[in-house]
Amino acid sequence: MSTSTSPRPVQLETVRPGDSDAVTQAFELGCQFKARLGMQMRGAYEQAAGDGHLLVAKQDGKVIGFALYGTAYQRVRLAYLCVSTEHRRSGIATMFVEHLSAKHHDLAGISVKCRQDYGIDKLWIDLGFHKRSQVRGRSQTGHLLDVWWRDHGHPDLFSRQDPPLLRAALDNNIIRDLGPAQSRPGANESLALLADHLADQLELVVTTSVRREISDLDPGATRDACEEAMSRCTPAAPVSQAVQAAKKFLLDRIDAEHRPYPDGRRDEYDLRHVASAVAAKVGVFVTHDTRLINVLRKPARALGLRILAPADVVVHLDELTRAEAYQPVALLGTGYQLKALGSEQDQAVEHLAATVSGEKRQEFLRRVHALAVARTQRRAVITPDGAVAALYVTGQHGFALTVSLLRVADQPLADTMARQLLLILRNQCRANKLAAIVVDDSHLSPGTQRALLDDGFQQVNGRWIAFVIDTCGTAADVERDVNAVARHLDLPEPTPLRSTMPAAVVAQLERNWWPAKIIDTPLPTYVVSIQQRWSNQLFGVPTPLWREDLGLSREHVYYRAATGGPAAPARILWYMSGNTPAAPGVIGCSQLELDVIGTPADLYNRFQHLGVWELSQIQGTGGSQRRQALRVTNTEIFPRPIPLPRLKALSGTRTGLLYPLSPRKIEPELFAQLYREGFDQNA
Repeated sequence: MSTSTSPRPVQLETVRPGDSDAVTQAFELGCQFKARLGMQMRGAYEQAAGDGHLLVAKQDGKVIGFALYGTAYQRVRLAYLCVSTEHRRSGIATMFVEHLSAKHHDLAGISVKCRQDYGIDKLWIDLGFHKRSQVRGRSQTGHLLDVWWRDHGHPDLFSRQDPPLLRAALDNNIIRDLGPAQSRPGANESLALLADHLADQLELVVTTSVRREISDLDPGATRDACEEAMSRCTPAAPVSQAVQAAKKFLLDRIDAEHRPYPDGRRDEYDLRHVASAVAAKVGVFVTHDTRLINVLRKPARALGLRILAPADVVVHLDELTRAEAYQPVALLGTGYQLKALGSEQDQAVEHLAATVSGEKRQEFLRRVHALAVARTQRRAVITPDGAVAALYVTGQHGFALTVSLLRVADQPLADTMARQLLLILRNQCRANKLAAIVVDDSHLSPGTQRALLDDGFQQVNGRWIAFVIDTCGTAADVERDVNAVARHLDLPEPTPLRSTMPAAVVAQLERNWWPAKIIDTPLPTYVVSIQQRWSNQLFGVPTPLWREDLGLSREHVYYRAATGGPAAPARILWYMSGNTPAAPGVIGCSQLELDVIGTPADLYNRFQHLGVWELSQIQGTGGSQRRQALRVTNTEIFPRPIPLPRLKALSGTRTGLLYPLSPRKIEPELFAQLYREGFDQNA
């Protein structure tokens, strides 16, 4: 008599941070299939586990498949989906995808890239994906990749922007690693930069300085290999004047412990390479050279350039991409000011003409002058040496703030400044009790257009439009006000809102329609305590820090102990603690976009572009080895702070339960009361 045994069950597990056995098994399985998955880096698996983004399938305790993914730009980006050979066609891939869709149903969908020559289109179709586009890989053979998309059914709630490229300049030692048939120590990390799934996220740049150093090599196999590797990268145009200015800046700010510098030919090369990367306006310089990193990392950071090892670029790609676009810390203490532009200063803005897109300088100046005659408001960002770094011109039509010109000078912090100006425009719109912003400038730079998309603007008939909904109420209340604005602007009404919308959807709507607050939804609110010295440095409370400058930064990072913290997405009400110089109380509200737990050093390296904290200060925020970083955006400072006695009265507690020595989650009704009172709305 024959007997049959039932298939042993397969369990899906999210790998916990520190679960080295599961990480090792997944990494070793990935290495078995590196011919298809590309060069594998254990650090990427460890980081994914730390973020909760490594999902494994286990049978009898053994990893038989895994999905490694990330979440950014309102989507799940599936980097690797791998199942052992003997367990294929058993539904494990379906289990992974269904689990990801269920866990992240509040995001727009799942994207994945796959080489066409693998011939597995039917697999992706069966998994619920459809083909959206094609990209070409960066490997030697340059395979075509299909971009597949599984939609989660939020068609009207998200702007369908593709993630921006991170531009990274490569050092000589990285170029050597990328040449064919190279076996240099550490080359595997560099080769991971060529992974096909990064092709439309990471642009590899070679500066003139590095090309010159390669040309100095003796003719032969090594130089030929480097030339071949550089042919797959983007050449940066030489800008000798900008290189010299960057070199001077770097030399002036090198720490005393590293002087004299440069000390020899190798240092001369390194200095020129980093200065050339600054001049090329890239966000990252990739190198293995520890001396270069130790000496030049800090001064380069002041110029908006990060110097990183290749593994750090691959592991933190999403955060680096965001950091390149927005670096508010680089503007701190620089002396940029926001001033009205007088008619006698028209010639000072000539360089803002968009000649690349065909706009003639004289036509631009005539338009600037005509807008002055029309009595519009012309505001300029002025650099410390008196040059115009940006210009915007506003007026009013109905209950919309019109922006006839929005120009930012071509310089390393252009994207940061564009995002900062959009927050200023939103605040101006709100202060004037208007409900929409209409940007009607046909010569916007690509960076400004990216900033508009990221800020929730939609392009309609050549104009860029965003709603500014100053409503704190139910989904029905906000929907009513949004629809009224849409009708006034002759736009389609957005998808109806529901109180059951997922938290991430609500957070995105509140970001796109800022300062809207939709209170009868699952988006939580936490009261978080902040000491006065940090509220002062981050938000200018209780001592105002800003007058006629660029105003409050759009994004901040706040560090705290790693236990019991809030989880993104959420709202945060800031409770300023302490007794001097101001009484404690609730001072403002922020949107919590990301929470990350890690070591102080890791968090500092990841978020230093946003904050005023030094590493030693982060280390002093708790007793354990790990900290929580809260990345917040769109902070609103209450004109009418809420003192502790009033906070207790509104909360209805007599025991001090709400006193926020640690983060406290509060009910939606209490949040609405506190928020409205902070802005004196019917208080």
